[in-house]
This record gives sequence, C-alpha cells and structure tokens, in this order.
Amino acid sequence: MCVRDIDPIRYSTYVDECCRAISEAAEYPTDIYVVHLTHLHGLADRITRTLISDEWHMTPAFTSAPIGACVKSFESELRQVRSSLPEGAHQNGKLS
Repeated sequence: MCVRDIDPIRYSTYVDECCRAISEAAEYPTDIYVVHLTHLHGLADRITRTLISDEWHMTPAFTSAPIGACVKSFESELRQVRSSLPEGAHQNGKLS
C-alpha cells in the first residue's frame, strides 16, 4: 500500500448521472453503497471547499452565507443521506 496525494473527483452532473444509472441497474447491495459513498464524497468535497481555506481572510467565492448556516445545511444533507441508506446499513455506525 502506498500513500500519495490524489485529488478527489469533483461531484458534477456527470457523476450524478452515473450514480443514477448505477442505482437503476443495481445488481448487488454494494452497487447502492457505491452510490451513497459517492454522494458522501461529493458532500465531503463541498465541506472541504467551504470550511478549509488557505486564505482565511477571504470568503469562498461560491458562498456568501455565514459559516454557521453552511454547517447547518451540511448537517441537514448528512441526515438526509443517513435516512436514505438501506435498512440496517447504519446500525452501530458501521455498514453491514
């Protein structure tokens, strides 16, 4: 196993289309997990771009909302993702 810096794939409409296609053609439970993990990855990317900045004196260009409002929005999205997981997938904080 090696460690290296890899830029994450930015969540886009193309990624969303791919997730929709995987969901519609899902053959295994893991197919749905991949879709959920991809949505979480996109949310994590947005959180990172919003809350982690090399230039703290500048507000990110894509948001004019206060950080507290952004955090509340992300929290709401995380709750929606959790509620959309298959039954039993989030028991004890682990995917089953």
